[in-house]
Amino acid sequence: ATHLKLPTMAAPFVLAGLAYLAAFIIIAMFLRMPRGESDSSRPTDRFGAATPAPSGPGLRFGTITICGAQALMVAIMTMTPVHMRHNGFSLSTTGLVIALHIASMYLPAPLSGYLVDRFGSRVVGQLAALVFSSSALVVLVSQGSSLISMTAALILLGWGWSLGVVAGSTAVTNATTSVTRARMQGRVDAAMSIAGALAGLLSGFVVATAGFTWLALGA
Repeated sequence: ATHLKLPTMAAPFVLAGLAYLAAFIIIAMFLRMPRGESDSSRPTDRFGAATPAPSGPGLRFGTITICGAQALMVAIMTMTPVHMRHNGFSLSTTGLVIALHIASMYLPAPLSGYLVDRFGSRVVGQLAALVFSSSALVVLVSQGSSLISMTAALILLGWGWSLGVVAGSTAVTNATTSVTRARMQGRVDAAMSIAGALAGLLSGFVVATAGFTWLALGA
């Protein structure tokens, strides 16, 4: 980055961009869908007519849970490094907190799956909401000025995301059939991405105008 006269912090973004470009090239060259198969996932009945998309409380619950978990996680996680840097934490310390947060998103997945199998999607989805609330409460009580509190809050945030996504995904899977599942999962994934993007944009606005504490209160 220095050699190219770019800001030092731009270097990881340049590397990420090159990695995505390489992924695109590989997909374009080796993973293209053969002609005539693009409509194979369209749901049809035994007469060849298109069937309606599944609906119901389970599908709505799963979609709302997944999108809510993604929005809450992104909103807090995106602004945490900014908040910590403004409060004098070093870059390495901030990186450690985010690393622990990301670990808490993925490492508890087997536990989240076990809990869904044991107690069901709705109970675990409610547990996710409780864990998210606990994360925000830690920030509110500590005013986000303690390293221990920020670490605890971000670990809880990651675990809440894991619980919410696993519970929501299971609810969506159970509410669909093998014919409609891939199509609906694609729609839910798209909604999840949009929810995260909007949360990232709005969280910056909230912190800039009201502060990190109000973002936690909103979450």
